[in-house]
Amino acid sequence: MIKLLWKKYSYTIILCGLTMFFGMTCLVLFSGNEDTNRKEIVINDGDSLWTIAEDYADGQDMSVPQFISWVQKENGLKSYVINAGDTIVIPAKKINPASDSIQIKEIAMDGNN
Repeated sequence: MIKLLWKKYSYTIILCGLTMFFGMTCLVLFSGNEDTNRKEIVINDGDSLWTIAEDYADGQDMSVPQFISWVQKENGLKSYVINAGDTIVIPAKKINPASDSIQIKEIAMDGNN
């Protein structure tokens, strides 16, 4: 019975297996790729999307226009206008404490040589 099913549907079984394998691989690769957290900040007098982007964009590996676009999209802003007292969400990368401590140890070791 199994030999008959395999003989008749082997290509379909292999195709389904490969599809499931590649689907799971894509899920793992792309779902864990989001290393951006969100940080809420309160807008102060004189702040603009541009000044906020200049302050935070470099740390996020984004250009200033990319940062502004991200902030507009995530906060549902239809224009560049933000007001003092408003709260907006900006991207904030996760910090890996283990890698930071390794860098600190390496710097300390270099200083002792």
